[in-house]
Amino acid sequence: IYVPPFTLPGEYLVNLTARWTNLNSSYAGINTTSMLVNVTANPVIDLQDRIPPISEKSIQEGSADNVTFNITSIGNVNATNITFNCSSGMVCLNFTTWFTPSIISILAPNQTELANISIVVPSNFPAGHYNGTVLANATLTFDYAPIYITVPENMSWEQQPNNISREVIQGTGGNFGTIAVTNNGNVFVYLQIIQYEW
Repeated sequence: IYVPPFTLPGEYLVNLTARWTNLNSSYAGINTTSMLVNVTANPVIDLQDRIPPISEKSIQEGSADNVTFNITSIGNVNATNITFNCSSGMVCLNFTTWFTPSIISILAPNQTELANISIVVPSNFPAGHYNGTVLANATLTFDYAPIYITVPENMSWEQQPNNISREVIQGTGGNFGTIAVTNNGNVFVYLQIIQYEW
């Protein structure tokens, strides 16, 4: 017996009919009987296979962005009280995440809703490819999907002061000055200091 998707819960009477003919063609027979089929309530949610659907979301260190994803009710009754959680992986453990909406109260069968995960990558976070798991929980059902984030390289630095000028007397020594170099990016910066002869 095949029960089509989204069939409402309930008891359904199914008639089964058998027809036959004896081998010697002497009697054509028929028998009909009824059977009760109970279709139970089955709330089921389905997150898209991956977040984002293709490739990876690129987010610069020290920045925020969001990714939109789909959730669909594929059961035969309303999915209720759907909440989201970034549950495991580097994305969930090291980045700040939150979801909009934070809850979907009711999602009717065969309906799709859009949700957003907002992600903040901390400043100076190392460049690389990171993943995590987004979990959707609802009453009597759940689903999960992987999320993929790329943090691109940011090679930036600054120095203070920009230059140093001093009047010196030939043949003397001492401290000419101090330059503070700050790495503002997320990769190692190798600087080469060159002394110019005047």
